[in-house]
Amino acid sequence: RVLAGTYAAVGAAALCGSVAHTLSAAVILFELTGQISLLLPMMLAIVVAVSVSRSLCARSVYHVISRARGLPFLPDLALLNY
Repeated sequence: RVLAGTYAAVGAAALCGSVAHTLSAAVILFELTGQISLLLPMMLAIVVAVSVSRSLCARSVYHVISRARGLPFLPDLALLNY
């Protein structure tokens, strides 16, 4: 039996992962819920959300905000020429 809270937790994990472009949201929300039955749907939703968000925009929301405000940031290592 699937409850509405399950959909909410999986959706929140996918949103957090896609905004931050990171898979660590799955670990954080898995620890918050404490239910091992949510691990597979949460991981699947986050992997799909992160891959879609990375294909639409190369930078996360934190990079966009820091560039818009003119804050200093560390450059990507792939862009540096050694």
